[in-house]
Amino acid sequence: MPGKTHSYLPPFQQLALTYGGETHLSRNAFVIPIASTLFNRDNLGLSFVQSLNDTILDLEMHTTADGEIAYRHLNHRINSAHRIHISHQIILHEADWRDGMA
Repeated sequence: MPGKTHSYLPPFQQLALTYGGETHLSRNAFVIPIASTLFNRDNLGLSFVQSLNDTILDLEMHTTADGEIAYRHLNHRINSAHRIHISHQIILHEADWRDGMA
């Protein structure tokens, strides 16, 4: 919904999250490779989306209390015989996290 604020979303914090988790009980995990920042006052959102068409072996997302968001790709063997392709989309949208997935 345009302009709707989500008070249940926490502020930025120092986190290290693993894509898919390490086990089914993992709490420091994310399952949709998207990081969104919402600017409710201006009704704007910015999402950084990892393509699901790429090979995702091990992926981490790191955030800081200052608002930094970074993806970290691990365990890829990169050489002349093994090429990888990593692509992301940066999407500007309304201040609703669901719009970043559309």
